[in-house]
Amino acid sequence: MLSLTFLFAAISTFFTGLDGNIYFGITAIMVVVSSVASALLMGFFATVPSSSLHLIQALSSGQGLAGMVPSIVQLILLLNHPPQSNNPKDDLADTDSTSQHSRIAFYHFSVTFIIGLLTFFGYIKRNANQHEGYTVVSDNADEDEIVSSSDSIPTRKATTVASTSVFAYFKFIFPFAFLVFLNFAITLSLFPGVTSLINSVDTKISWFFVSLHFLIYNLFDFAGKFLPILPIFKLTTPTSLTIATLSRLIFIPLFFQCNIQFGTSGELRGSLGDIGYLTLLAVFATTNGLLGTNILMQSGKLALDSLKKEPKNQRLVDSENVDDIEDVDQEIEDEQQIMTFFSNVMMFALAGGLAFGSLCAFLIVSYGL
Repeated sequence: MLSLTFLFAAISTFFTGLDGNIYFGITAIMVVVSSVASALLMGFFATVPSSSLHLIQALSSGQGLAGMVPSIVQLILLLNHPPQSNNPKDDLADTDSTSQHSRIAFYHFSVTFIIGLLTFFGYIKRNANQHEGYTVVSDNADEDEIVSSSDSIPTRKATTVASTSVFAYFKFIFPFAFLVFLNFAITLSLFPGVTSLINSVDTKISWFFVSLHFLIYNLFDFAGKFLPILPIFKLTTPTSLTIATLSRLIFIPLFFQCNIQFGTSGELRGSLGDIGYLTLLAVFATTNGLLGTNILMQSGKLALDSLKKEPKNQRLVDSENVDDIEDVDQEIEDEQQIMTFFSNVMMFALAGGLAFGSLCAFLIVSYGL
């Protein structure tokens, strides 16, 4: 769905004569479709925290890479097609410049589409043979009736945890859900809505300054998402995660010390130069990726450890004292379902943080707070 959306966006760049209202409607539809596709992917990511921590870090890094590649392409294309005038209004009114902007948008969306298409076919090819040897059976089937198409693949009946029991565990994951919510709310409240309003103090580079800031953010966000693979950058305690997340609130007043302008006629305010702003942006992006990945990696384990400390949940602590192998399987299955519930809560909190941060950015930009 995402690849097709970007393909349609690339094709739409050829229709430069469309009415503004029509183009707005088309854009709104593409946003809705891409949002639905992203929501479906979030549901897939929700199964990841119950697996290897390195897999979580790899998926998070891949997400950062997906944002970095289009930013590189956009900046390269923009540098190859510099504006003919230093006045943005004159540049937009010029027919040749409008055509150049259309070509840049076309190449940008095309690269995104190709990446998505290659990823899709790579995933299909990798998983083409994974379903071979499996048999779909009913939960009510007897064990004697369950036959595997491969002797090397063990089978057992699925067990479930009552929904009332699972939701009783919400209090254990809530602190980490709040942290991931706050982390991404802070990020989206500033980037890109507010940061794109920050101008360069040097008018000679102002025409590509916004594109440069996108590249720097995505580059350091990718680096931050990659760092948790190194032991020195792992935050493994609730205290360290909480302190680090709350400390990101300092970025809100700091960005307002940059050369920011609300509206075309608004006055520039702030005294922080370009180097200071870009350095601040790099730290901001790195902490977003670093903390977001750390919280997702550690939340399930830390929440489960807290759950096991309660006496009524001691049966999840150690299954060595269980004599019946079926009871052991039950303990394993229960723990997996609890971890899946934790993962879904974390993904929901992440999406909520993105939505709340976007709303805050809209209010800030609209009212020039």
